[in-house]
Amino acid sequence: MRKSKITSITILLLLILMIANLVQAQELTIYNIPSPVALNWKSPQKIFFSFFISQFTKSPYGKQKHPVGHAVVELKDSSRFSLIGITAISELNMVDKVFRQGYGMGVMFSMFKGKLEEADINAGDIQERCKNGDLAFIRYQISQELFDRLWQYREQYQQNGFDKLYNGLNRPREGLGASCSTFAMSFLELGGLDSILPDNEWKINVLIPDKLIGGPPGGNKRIQFFKIFFSNRWANEKKENYRKWELYDPSKIYTWINRQYENKASWKNIQYTTIGKANGLVIDCRHMPSPTQEIWLLREN
Repeated sequence: MRKSKITSITILLLLILMIANLVQAQELTIYNIPSPVALNWKSPQKIFFSFFISQFTKSPYGKQKHPVGHAVVELKDSSRFSLIGITAISELNMVDKVFRQGYGMGVMFSMFKGKLEEADINAGDIQERCKNGDLAFIRYQISQELFDRLWQYREQYQQNGFDKLYNGLNRPREGLGASCSTFAMSFLELGGLDSILPDNEWKINVLIPDKLIGGPPGGNKRIQFFKIFFSNRWANEKKENYRKWELYDPSKIYTWINRQYENKASWKNIQYTTIGKANGLVIDCRHMPSPTQEIWLLREN
């Protein structure tokens, strides 16, 4: 009788542990990789100067040095796993459009050929960076319903060929291009997770003067690259025409996560963790309902 009772209790405990593991199995993780040299967004002159330095700076990560930083999305439940990031096929093509084709800052709004890198490339990169602390991450524990929604988006994004569109207008849910960071953040937006943490320190918001925008985005006018290097301010919205440009900077997210980790701020439902030397935040969002709006947004233009 006693043996039977012990066996029943053991089985019950095992079932409880199995259920607990299943409940915690659904995760969305955003890995943020800083650029080799911090990008300076104070003016057109400073951003291009810092970009070119970062572009040609040697890195211990070889081809995976990510001159403008990088963001990788991990989706994982009990039976599915994906580790993906959007990149440009050729970053030097962007440089060529500025120096030889006269795009100027029109390059910021231009579409480039992109590709979706998966676990065969990203896993090793993340593993090496975690050893050195050259990466920071945010992990969201989510419901199965929300995971299914994000997985559907991930699959349809590739099926529609949107993974081949890098940069552009950076509106991935409209199929109008995405950088690595806007692609990663679109998962937070789609899941209703984007308001959990204050992202004002992650975003870049600048007003680019029309006089610096060349190529197709600027009516095919040609901008000599030296004009950018002598432009020490963004547009004055009251005195000149401009285009607004917004983007998430992986380096800023990396810095912000490390600051939170060091300060151990008392955020609700947030835990602090590490992978090797890489700092991370873990947020319990399993109680949050999955949004019901359409996955894809109508194109505004």
